[in-house]
Amino acid sequence: MTRIRLTAVVLGALAMVGAAFAEELSLADAIESALADSPQVAAAQAEVDFAEHGAEAAASAAWPTLGVSGSYGSFSGDVLYGRFIPGVPGDGSMPVGQYDRNATAAVELKQVLYAGGGIDAAKRASGVENKMAAEGLRARRRELSYQVTRAYYEVLLAERRAEVAKTSIERSREGLDMIELRFAEQDALKVELLGAEGQLAADKLALLEATNDLDLARRSLNRLLGRPQENELKLSDVLEGPLQVPPEATGVEEAAAANPGVRMAGLGVEKADAALGSARSLSRPKLELSAIYTWIDNELFFEGQYAGAVVNLSIPFFQDIKAGSAAKKRARAQKTRADAMLADAKSAVELQAMAAYRGLEEKLTAVEAASKNLEYHRERYRITQSGYREEMVTFSDVLDRHDDLRQAELRLSGVLFQTRIQEAEIRRLAGN
Repeated sequence: MTRIRLTAVVLGALAMVGAAFAEELSLADAIESALADSPQVAAAQAEVDFAEHGAEAAASAAWPTLGVSGSYGSFSGDVLYGRFIPGVPGDGSMPVGQYDRNATAAVELKQVLYAGGGIDAAKRASGVENKMAAEGLRARRRELSYQVTRAYYEVLLAERRAEVAKTSIERSREGLDMIELRFAEQDALKVELLGAEGQLAADKLALLEATNDLDLARRSLNRLLGRPQENELKLSDVLEGPLQVPPEATGVEEAAAANPGVRMAGLGVEKADAALGSARSLSRPKLELSAIYTWIDNELFFEGQYAGAVVNLSIPFFQDIKAGSAAKKRARAQKTRADAMLADAKSAVELQAMAAYRGLEEKLTAVEAASKNLEYHRERYRITQSGYREEMVTFSDVLDRHDDLRQAELRLSGVLFQTRIQEAEIRRLAGN
């Protein structure tokens, strides 16, 4: 009675987990949902927005500036006209009166005509930072897609393992029923009965472990999807589906061109070029135009308007020349490093892509071998069962074949999962 109750509880748990699937979810839908709701992606998008505004700020240096100023002053005491400016002949020196107010209002418009290339270099640098932020967003989306893909297939693998455990229990139950019948007829030994009971208990434990793993795998997938962990799911894709990878030559080429790491290294080269342009601007002359309009009200000398224009030419001297020379050396060293990092990134990704394709080839061969091995153990188990009924083999042989068959079923599920992960790795290297 205890054995029957335990079996019912374990099988009931599996049935409940299976019944919990209510909403069908494909891998593509799962990735789309995760990308839409992920806080990590939202944070990376904010970085892109931040960089875009930085590029706008860098471009603003090429626009004119407008300054407005005003002043008012008052004085105490008498202003003696003749003390500073000679009077008319025969007039002599005489006090003029109290002149105690001076007011001005000025407007100045400045426009940089030439900044030695510094503004263009700043705009290029900000543009590269914007591209880097966008590449960071793309890499974040790619990484999240890979994580969701792996979690999705882990759920499918856990489901397969639970199915294998359930099937093993059914075989164990069938074997135990046969042994109990023969034992009652005194055609089976006590050790055979104990072996059958032990096998059933081991399979029940395997089912319990499989259902626990399945529950955790589903919770992990729900977490990546931004959903409550206890949400009901039903996955529509399968481990045996067709692979979606380009041919090796195309895949390696795409990895070298589109891989986020390589693209980021290429942007590092562009940023180093912009830094070199900024360094060159330090030792170049600068040209600026200022247009001035001033209204003046001075009770002593002048009341009216003044307008004019000034062209300011800044010529680099020792300090600017030395600073520019040092900055250019640093920028060239930075560019050399960026070029080397780009070449290394390309080489590394090409090698990783080729290794990934070799790994996929091995996994596909392993799937074929595991499928053949499973067919062999299924037939071997059937023959061993028949042999035991004919009393040609011992029940210990049946138990051994049962365990071999279960391991073969798990092996096929495992290599199918590994093949899918290898496919996802190739797509991640190619930036897909």
